[in-house]
Amino acid sequence: MSCSEVENHFVGLHQITQGSDECLSLQRNFFDDCCYDVPCELCLEGDAKHELLSDKPVVYQGVNRTCSTWSVLSESELSQSDVCAVTKYDLFGSCCFKKCNLCKDPGQTINWNKPLTYDGLASTCVDVFMNLRSEGIQEGDDRCQSVQYTVSHECCYEAPQNQCFLCKTSDGSYLNTNWNSPLLYQGEHVTCGDVNAMLSSKELDSSICLSARDELWDVCCTPHEGGNTGLGGILPPSPESNPYPATADSGGSNPYGIAGFNENAYFRRPSAAVKVNSYFPIIVAVVMILIQS
Repeated sequence: MSCSEVENHFVGLHQITQGSDECLSLQRNFFDDCCYDVPCELCLEGDAKHELLSDKPVVYQGVNRTCSTWSVLSESELSQSDVCAVTKYDLFGSCCFKKCNLCKDPGQTINWNKPLTYDGLASTCVDVFMNLRSEGIQEGDDRCQSVQYTVSHECCYEAPQNQCFLCKTSDGSYLNTNWNSPLLYQGEHVTCGDVNAMLSSKELDSSICLSARDELWDVCCTPHEGGNTGLGGILPPSPESNPYPATADSGGSNPYGIAGFNENAYFRRPSAAVKVNSYFPIIVAVVMILIQS
């Protein structure tokens, strides 16, 4: 029986819990064969790996070395050893930086580009974070807790289960996003990339996401080159030639699906629409012959 089978099948099948007699027996019998230690990491605290202040000089045991050097030396010890525990206890406060998290709830996600007013100035969440970092404000400091109380309701959100994305089709595939295409959205001059970032905290089926996709689909989304077969993989066709009528599930006039070309279909470049018909190749050939003659 392999170690994974012992852990995943035997332990799980028999519902053996930590601290029980059965668990202690298994640990005694299989520990040496199945368990190994890893090198000591100076700035690892539980499951959190903090930033190492690599260039900071620290005098330890009478020797002046940088934190980077002390970290490398500590890796020669194993993480469960007494030497590792003592070294981390002595050097963690000097060499490891616990970045101030803008969110009081560590399970939340930060909307880095969210505009806000901070200290009376127009700013963004990433600017606030970088200011705290440059000032050396760490998690647990009074200043960190004060900032968390001030900005967490603006910068932090629960990550959506199905994130809004402007150019995601109904079958779950993605079209190219024209990130730098300028547009007017909610009264502001922005780009498609800006709007996509604004909506990243919203659910895909939310009303604001569906409305934005319906409004900006033609401007922001283009097919991947060579997508589907032949000339397939285009955007939803224009209303005049749309073979797929809008339904309650389609979120508006665009079904967010992918339709193939027929003889009078349209495809879209970022700034123009071109009609394609069955005579197009013949016309091109005639023009080329006239140019050459």
